[in-house]
Formats: sequence, C-alpha cells, structure tokens
Amino acid sequence: MNHPTLARTRHEAVTASPFRRRRSGLMRERFGFIASALAAFLFVGCPAPPRYAPTSRLAPRPGELPVRIGLAEATGSVRIEADQGLRLVAGETVRLAPSFALSPSRGHIAVNGARTPHKRVTCFASTPLSCNGVPYRGQLEVSAVEGALRVVNIVGLEEYLAGVVPAEIGRLSTREIEAVKAQAIAARTYTVANRGRRRAQGFDLYADVRDQVYMGVRGEHTVATRAIEQTRGQIVTYRGEPIQAFFHSTCGGFTASIEDVWNADPLPYLKGVPDRDSHGFHCETSRHFRWSEEYSPGVLRTILSENLFREVPNAPRKIGTVRKIEAPERSSSGRVRYLKVETNRGHWRVSKDRIRWALRRPVDGNPILRSTYIRIFSEYDAHGSLQRVVISGAGNGHGVGMCQWGAIGMARKGYPAEQILKHYYRGVTITSMRMAD
Repeated sequence: MNHPTLARTRHEAVTASPFRRRRSGLMRERFGFIASALAAFLFVGCPAPPRYAPTSRLAPRPGELPVRIGLAEATGSVRIEADQGLRLVAGETVRLAPSFALSPSRGHIAVNGARTPHKRVTCFASTPLSCNGVPYRGQLEVSAVEGALRVVNIVGLEEYLAGVVPAEIGRLSTREIEAVKAQAIAARTYTVANRGRRRAQGFDLYADVRDQVYMGVRGEHTVATRAIEQTRGQIVTYRGEPIQAFFHSTCGGFTASIEDVWNADPLPYLKGVPDRDSHGFHCETSRHFRWSEEYSPGVLRTILSENLFREVPNAPRKIGTVRKIEAPERSSSGRVRYLKVETNRGHWRVSKDRIRWALRRPVDGNPILRSTYIRIFSEYDAHGSLQRVVISGAGNGHGVGMCQWGAIGMARKGYPAEQILKHYYRGVTITSMRMAD
C-alpha cells in the first residue's frame, strides 16, 4: 500500500510487523526497511518446498478481479514447475512438461537452453506453479526485459490476498480473527485503489513493501483464508471511492494524519486518532509500544554523514562534529514535524518521515528509526560539548491509517472488524465491490 513519497516505505504498507522476521509480519514498514535492496529486487532461488496438493477455498469466481504481481527481475535463469505438469504458451506454440528452465537470450527467452523468437511466455497448471521453488497460484508470465527476466504472477484478487494477509499481520489465531478480517479488507481496498499503478513496469503491484508483501502459497494460513472468505469482496470507501488504506505496525497510542507524515494533501479519513479505550491502549502489547535508543556523538556523526545528504537538499557528506539535535515542533499526534541538526559546519532541518531515514543505523540491516513519535534527551559536559543523545520513542512505522497491533488489541477486547476499521479510517463505509467486467 503507497503514497508517491512512499516508494521507500509499506503495507512500510507498509509497512512493520509484530512477527517480523519470521517473514510474517505487519506491513508496510518492514522492520529495518530494506530500501537499498528494493532497487535490485532480484529473484533468489529457494530450496524446494513441500508439495502443495490442496486446492484453495479462494479459487477465483467468474468475474473476479485479476491482479498482476511483479515477483522478480532475474538476470539468471528461473525454473518453472508444477506437480502434475504444466503448459508453457509462447505465441501459438504450446509445450507440455513437468518443468522448464527459462533464461534471457539477446532480448528473447531461451527455453531449456534453446533460444526462441519470443519475448514473453505464460505458464499454466492445474496445481500451484513454482518459480525457483516458491509456489504460486494462478499463472506465471515471464518476459525478457533489458537482459533479464521479469516474472509476473497473474492471480485472482482473493487468492492474492491469501498470500498477503498473513505476511502483513502475522499468522494469528481465531482469537484475533476480527483483526485479520480488518487486515483483509484493508489489503483488498489497497489492491483495488492501486491496481494498475505499476502498469509501466508490466504489472499492477510489487510483491514487497513498495506495495504489499506477498508470499504466494507458502504464506497462506488457515485463519487468514477464513477471514478473507468471510469478507470476500468487501472494501473500505469514502464517498463511494476506495480509500488509500495505509497501515503500519504500531502507532504507540496515537495515529498520525497523513499530511503530518508525508508531503500530501489532508484526507478526512486519514486523521490522527487516539488509540485507546477505557481498558487502555490497544497496541500496548507490541514490543515497539515503548522503546529507547542511545547515541554517542561519534555514532551520530557516522549516521548523519551516511544519510543526511540523501534527505536534505545541499547537506554535505561530511557534516562535522554534532553539537545539538533537537525537535522544536510537533504535530497534534505528538510526532516530530522536523528535526534540527547543528554541527560545527552548519545546521539543517529534516522534515516529517524523512527523520526516520536520516537516523538510519549503518548496521543491523540499516534499520530506519522506528517512529517519529519521539522525545530527545541530550547530555553535555561542563564545556557544553555533546556527550550523549537518548531518543525515547513510541510505536513502529509511519503511523498513518490502521495500527496493526492496535487492531489485534481491539480484536482481543471483542471489537468486530468493521468497528476496528472505522476507528482508524474515520467517516468511511464498508461496502461490497462490484465484480470485474
């Protein structure tokens, strides 16, 4: 799920999960967001998984919206296979085999090492298709693109969601099924609202945090499948149109208005709201509800030298000695509007969500700062030199839209999915979408 300024963010949307890095997780933010890796987006082969015989209960219905998911761009070969054999269609040619090895060859596609005149092939099977060992429902389309292969999964909307919802909110129990339903409706809404936004790249949505994390068959989970089936076709609308259904891991007690996080116009349904009731904060069981990080002047200098020039126009690569770092202004949700950095070589302002990137650590997978819902405490020696900075924070993610840990907390308190969604997206309606023409 993403605003134009969220190309680096996810289901951020997008992003951020209570369960991450078991590859399930609350989305769009993905802990430690892998911005640099996204540019490459290379498909990596995986060990062969268990064979998947069961048919999904979410098999496409007549008229169901198809979705094109960009899985990968691979410079090497990819292997497509299926348990009961597959069909490879290239132009008017149809080939039958248990598997095919595809590779780029001078602007065309080579099949099992033999160059063909085709730049695109489509693979079909009656069982899930595997690409480099990873199984997917629907069809796989492989195209030759600038010396590489682009792999696109064409799948019905509801089957697509089956591979998204557990990856975004985690593999939850029936106790939290109302939160899973809320996630399913939000993810479906995001898909409908953003379908086609990547048309120039040959698909609708990325399979990662640039849109929604999609893991195909191996990401499916029975509770999520049930939640998707029980909410089939339902989306969130505002004045009859699908909303931008952003979500994040943990709000920390108060969600954020969209204009306070990104350079975006205000949206009436994406306003900051307090995330609590008489029983307490909804997301307080998240491990990111409260946290703190400590920085020495040397670490700050390293971090800011690495990141500041990317986030602030005209900022130098060498920023000098850090003298002061402070947050002079806050939004109504309590998040920092801008960070003021002062060194012996100048001073700079970092605004809104860019703060999280400016303070991205150079270790541990380059994680960005968990939230801008922070307080900054600085210690100085007797000569006024900075000795230590402690950032005390709340939440994880951009804070816009649905708080996933909050949704989990609300579900545990007995709130239904519709009430959860209307809590985070104000003034909206839950409606059933029309079938595709």
